[in-house]
This record gives sequence, structure tokens and C-alpha cells, in this order.
Amino acid sequence: MGRLFYHYTSISGFEAILKSGSLRMTRSDFMNDPNDCRVFLDVVKKHIESKPLERFVMEGGLNYQAATLEIAKKCPVFEYLEFILQNIPIYILSLTSENDSLPMWNYYGGEGVQLCFDSGELLEEMSRAMCRRPDELVVQTQVEYLEHDALLSSLKLNSFSEFLVREYSAQQGEIVSYSPEIKHDGGENLEFFISSFVKSYLTSLDYFVRRDAQETRQCAENRQMMFQRMFEETKALRNNTGRRALKFKADIELYMPVLATRYKPKTFANEAETRMSFFSYRLGGIAEEQYAVNQGRFGQYFRPYVECRFPGRVLAKLLKGIVLSPMTRKLPFQEETYRRMICNFVNRQGGEIQAQDVRLSGHDIRW
Repeated sequence: MGRLFYHYTSISGFEAILKSGSLRMTRSDFMNDPNDCRVFLDVVKKHIESKPLERFVMEGGLNYQAATLEIAKKCPVFEYLEFILQNIPIYILSLTSENDSLPMWNYYGGEGVQLCFDSGELLEEMSRAMCRRPDELVVQTQVEYLEHDALLSSLKLNSFSEFLVREYSAQQGEIVSYSPEIKHDGGENLEFFISSFVKSYLTSLDYFVRRDAQETRQCAENRQMMFQRMFEETKALRNNTGRRALKFKADIELYMPVLATRYKPKTFANEAETRMSFFSYRLGGIAEEQYAVNQGRFGQYFRPYVECRFPGRVLAKLLKGIVLSPMTRKLPFQEETYRRMICNFVNRQGGEIQAQDVRLSGHDIRW
């Protein structure tokens, strides 16, 4: 069993979720926060640029320092990180620890409902529903909120085990917990982690030069080609279980999208968000991406998403309770009658809740 978390949605969203037995996960660049998954990038960029590239090269123990430095200037490491995150779409389901929160009602729930889930059960069932092939991962992350001028040294992370990562294992034929080969004495130091990412990138360039200097220089004239080559060769190291150092190198890159989901601007701190994220660790996006017309405050727009479709009536059974919007009091029905009707609707879709599990918000508002 995990902690209880809540998802606010409209009445029509609630109906669609229960009848379809699915949850929609929105692509991160279409979330309410325009900098979603970008905050971490900005902090990392400041950190990398605060140290001369030549110093990273000198500290890396490289064999071909001059040639590697030349190529690294043409294909900057930060642009490689951007390449990874631009070509691996991340899809997010937002939850919150804020139970019956008036700000959440005002911004997300409106006249709708608050759904209550056990985070542990939800993670496991979402992983079974979403992770059907190798390199598909579901991650549960508690969001941390940063000031706009935050430095890498201020980012909190006690352990990489804080990220609950699930993936499909082709060897075992089932969903497994992913344990990264990312260890460092004294805790999980993100400055050490990012420096390791930079050095790993430079080591790969150094290896490319040693293997074929002329081809590497030609490849560097096309950054996209170089970045794609770098990604595919590093990704292949994930399966090298015989050499821990190589798996460490691959895990550093794998956890860049994971870390990107963790940090948001402090202006969103009232949301107290925990999120379920899904991404496929391969270039080219998700074939199953779908599109829906949404009504925003500025008008209609298309929103890209992937559908987490649960088998049978699993989703309804995951519901632990429902809170009805404060606006429910304005409806011309008796509260008890309406609560029982909501309970019946959920149980008709396979739920197992009681009338007492459906309650009215404790807030009383005019509009």
C-alpha cells in the first residue's frame, strides 16, 4: 500500500475516465506550466556554463584532448541533453497530496470531483497497462519546487530510490523495478551526477575519435547526426550487465528525463504535486500518441496525450473515494441522493466503494 493521492477533474472528465476505464497522460510541453520539464534543464545549463569546457576535458583523463575539445565545441553537451529531452516525449498524470483543496477546486476541479487513489496500487497497475515493450518506463515522482535563480547545489535529492521506476523486462517477461547503477558516497549529489554526465559525454567523443577521427569530425558537422549516434551507442550499454561502469554511464542518460519531471517553479508549490510519468527511452516519439480538443480560458486547442487503458474494470476498483466539488451544493438535488447516485455509477463500472466513500467538499462557496 502507498500513500493516498488525489486527482481533480470535471464531471465530464470523471464520466469519461470511468466509462473508458482509462486515464489520459498529457505530453509535458502541453501542461499548464509552460516550463514543465524545462526547469531542470535551465539549472543544469547554468552549472555547465559556470565551468570552462577545457577544465572538464583536462579532468576527464582523455587520450585525445585537443580533438575531443574541438568536437565538443561543435556539439555542446548541453545541446545533447536538450536533444534527448526533445526527442523523448514525456507524458504526465498529475496527482496531489492536497485533499479537498480550494485552490485545486478553483483551478482544476471546477464543478467536478476529486478522485482518491492509493499511489502504490496505481503505480503498479499503470505500469502493467503502459509498459509493454523494453525501454518503456513509468515513474512516480514527488515534485520539488525551485526559485527562478536556483543553483544545482540547492536541488534536493536524498536518493535516486526516491524515484519509483517500473519497466518491462524482456528477460523476465514482466514488469520490474528499475535499479540504477548510480551510487556515490555521501548521498546523491546532483553536482557530481551532472559532472559525471558531462565527463561521460566527453569520454564517448574521445572514444569516437580513437575509433575513427576523420569520420567523427565529419559527423560533428551535423549535430543531429552526432547526437543520434551518441544516444544509440550509450543506450546499448544498458544491456551490458557484465560491466557496472558501462551501465552507470547508460543510467546517467536514462535518468535525465526522470530528473526533468521532478522540478517545477515555486509559483506552483501550492499544487503539492506527485506525478506519474511515462516515456519510451528511444528516439522518435510514441506511436500511440493521440489528440483531443480542449477548451482553455483562451479558446480551443489540440492537446497530445497517451491513454493509460486498464484491463477490464481495474480502474474503477482502484478508486478509494470521491469528494464532490463545493459547487455541488448549488445543484437542485438532495445531497444524500446525489452521493448515492455517484456511488452507484462508480460501482456499475466495477468499483467497490460505499456511500460513505463519496462525500461533499468541506468548503462552502458562492461561485
